[in-house]
Amino acid sequence: MSDVTRREAQNAAQDLRKLRRNAPTAGQLGRGAVIGAGIGAAAAGLGGLISGTGMPKSPRQWLGRAAGGALFAGGAPYLRHRAETNVKERKIKDYLEERKRRSSFTSKLQRTLGVKVAGLPLTPATRLAKARAARAPRVTAPPGPSVAQVAKPVGYGRPTAGAVKTAFVDELSKLLSVSRG
Repeated sequence: MSDVTRREAQNAAQDLRKLRRNAPTAGQLGRGAVIGAGIGAAAAGLGGLISGTGMPKSPRQWLGRAAGGALFAGGAPYLRHRAETNVKERKIKDYLEERKRRSSFTSKLQRTLGVKVAGLPLTPATRLAKARAARAPRVTAPPGPSVAQVAKPVGYGRPTAGAVKTAFVDELSKLLSVSRG
């Protein structure tokens, strides 16, 4: 399992929606199969002439070549669509599993240490920020709501903190549940 960034998960979700909207229909697959049957039979005849073995002799040989062409031309778009869908779904699942794993690790760490861990310093930049914050004097906010909270109620302008991330994860979960149903 590889680390999938939020941006990659968003792109995968967008691509998955497009793939679902543009899935090949039964009519498209049928038309492809008919065209493939004709091309398969024609290719068998032409191939026999070029190689010197001659044209297929029995109707069974012609039908076999036509069936092969139909399966290839009709099945290839479906298989390609299915493979692309699986790749996008796997990327979203990896993102959600990674998120869950990190959340689980954080909660285990909190239980072990007995303190609340706001965020893990996983990258050099966050480690540096945490170190600077540790040296800074502690300043607490005055009690009560801030001026921005009083002047602009929730729902106007910026959403509540954390709502965007939660909404995105919920959207990804719904997108995956549609593919299973």
